[in-house]
Amino acid sequence: MTLFLVLDENIIMLAAKVKDDSDNDDPTCSILLGDIYKKKDILKCSDELYNNYLRILKELERTIPSSVYTRKMLMNLIASDQIEFEPYIPVLSEENQLPPDDIYIVRLVVRTRSNLVSTDNGLRNSMESANIMSKYDVSFMKPHEVYPN
Repeated sequence: MTLFLVLDENIIMLAAKVKDDSDNDDPTCSILLGDIYKKKDILKCSDELYNNYLRILKELERTIPSSVYTRKMLMNLIASDQIEFEPYIPVLSEENQLPPDDIYIVRLVVRTRSNLVSTDNGLRNSMESANIMSKYDVSFMKPHEVYPN
């Protein structure tokens, strides 16, 4: 069964840094990108989200050599048609209950009925408080929850 995923920007940043959200060495997010590719799952993106991925990676490439690998993984996902772009992202009535910088990601998750992968507990709590996950039948996953052993 194909998984449809939206990766929060923090997943791309942590994959490039090969760190966890506490800044400990951790390859989980980097491995996640490779697993998505191997399992032929699909990343859902908007132009804004994808451009933010590229901006983050460009900034990190100056100081973190492993970010080049992350960029290559994104290019492999595009080349294998595993990144699908969503051209229309509607406004949600619950947006006033979400962090302003995450609204566009939540809109994308809802529009595509995808699983949001993030380490942002504040976003998860906001989505739960706004009843978004149950109302729209979407889920929030930590990176290690996507492909549990």
